[in-house]
Amino acid sequence: MSKYSSDQVLFTVADTIGEILIQTPDGVIELDGQTAYDIGHNSGNIASIIFSDTVLDEAAIRSRAGSDQTTSGDDNIVGTRFEDVLGGGE
Repeated sequence: MSKYSSDQVLFTVADTIGEILIQTPDGVIELDGQTAYDIGHNSGNIASIIFSDTVLDEAAIRSRAGSDQTTSGDDNIVGTRFEDVLGGGE
């Protein structure tokens, strides 16, 4: 992922069983089970993703998967089994 900057990709939660999708300019990467476990759990998936401009840890990956789904309009957002917090619009 280091060939991309973090603003070139879009994270989404695909389902409530833990799959996160990363949409890149070259296609989609699936992180199966990324949010299935607590952060730092031994059975967790990807601990960090390195981009050309930053590194995202597990918490940041999970956060981006929620926040990248929001727009200025009406949104349908898929969350995880954890206590996801969403900031509402104006």
